[in-house]
Amino acid sequence: MDEVQLTALEIEIIKRVLDKDFYIKILKEDIAESKYTLNNLLYTLYSLEEKGLIERNVDTLSHKRYTLVQSPDVVSLINESLKEVIVL
Repeated sequence: MDEVQLTALEIEIIKRVLDKDFYIKILKEDIAESKYTLNNLLYTLYSLEEKGLIERNVDTLSHKRYTLVQSPDVVSLINESLKEVIVL
């Protein structure tokens, strides 16, 4: 996998996906006082899908769920990104 730099918002979304706590409404409320908008969130989701880091699944009730792509490269990238956040 090519070198990928993750933004703070991408890392926050990935942490939510890993915690199974990803709902646009909740995330939007959590960052309401920050510089991010709903468009930022949606674009970031699309960007993470395009980079092959997360994937969207739709169940029979049309609920969208996001999961981390299960690949050694992706897991390694995420672990390194989360370490950098913890160190800072």
